[in-house]
Amino acid sequence: MHELVAREDGPMKKTWLLLLVLALSAVLLAACASGGSSSSKTIVVDDDDDDNDNDNDDDNDNNDIDDDDNDDDNDDNDDGDDDISPICYPNGWCWQNPLPQGADLNGVWGSSATDIFAFGDFGTILHFDGKRWTEMVVMPGQAWWPQGSPGGLWGSSGSDVFAAGGGSGGILHYDGTSWASMTVPGGPYDIYGVWGASATDVFATGYEYSQPPPYPGMILHYDGNSWATHWTGDFSPYGVWGSSPSNVYAVGVDGYYDGAGTGDIQHYDGASWSSVFTVSAAHHYFNSVWGGSVSDVWAVGASGLYAHSDGSSWSSGTVGGASSLNGVWGASASDIYAVGAAARVNDFETPTPKRLV
Repeated sequence: MHELVAREDGPMKKTWLLLLVLALSAVLLAACASGGSSSSKTIVVDDDDDDNDNDNDDDNDNNDIDDDDNDDDNDDNDDGDDDISPICYPNGWCWQNPLPQGADLNGVWGSSATDIFAFGDFGTILHFDGKRWTEMVVMPGQAWWPQGSPGGLWGSSGSDVFAAGGGSGGILHYDGTSWASMTVPGGPYDIYGVWGASATDVFATGYEYSQPPPYPGMILHYDGNSWATHWTGDFSPYGVWGSSPSNVYAVGVDGYYDGAGTGDIQHYDGASWSSVFTVSAAHHYFNSVWGGSVSDVWAVGASGLYAHSDGSSWSSGTVGGASSLNGVWGASASDIYAVGAAARVNDFETPTPKRLV
């Protein structure tokens, strides 16, 4: 070990003595400036913010550089994550962990990045305004509940949103101010899918469970004023999507899905519905449908089932390891994503899976 030692004689000793004298002088001057009082005083800087530092911004550092993020957390973005309030139910119970709520969410739709709706268990409907999620409406009991379908939420605008579910209030509508149950013919229904070509041309799919199984399937249509039965039969459609009023697909199961039901895809040409593709294997049925164009339509479902249409014919296959595929969407014709059970995201490239993540 090397040590630096000051000799007791010579210039270095004089330097250390001089520094000691200067330090003692500074202490004495500070004591005089305080008036020699033995009591201490706390100087409070009124920096007009809500943190515990002495600067004029709302973060927790000691400089006057305002992050201008309109919140008082430790990041530089205006996300409001310092003010997350728990969502509470009318019976007095409130979520504490996770925040703002922990109900399973089944569907999402948005008109813009600052106007997004999500719905889920216990009749939960949430809204995102670009900064934070807030609860819009909670309908406890059996009045209404969303089905586990990602296609159950659709709107023509932020003030014209439809939410599909089950119970006496099978379809909810948001008019920009509040949600209300819509009157539908017959029922009660379990409604799984909703899609529209416009505000006056909306389709909803599901089945009526007022009778013993197999439950009769139905497709409802909304003309901007009221819902009417558009189709009914021995086919339970779960998902619906279209590219125009005369090119609409409904996918689901022939027969009762807990029995020997098989997959079926129905097509609407603007005049009538007809089956365009079926799967013969039991328990292989469809849950969701989406298309990028009239020549690029995908359907996914139970037992890892998927099907694709190029506009002239359908082909199908299964994804190993996926017990159920519940939703499908694509960024392009060669970049299609399907999600579902078994914690898997499947990335498709026509006509077979490209990779499993």
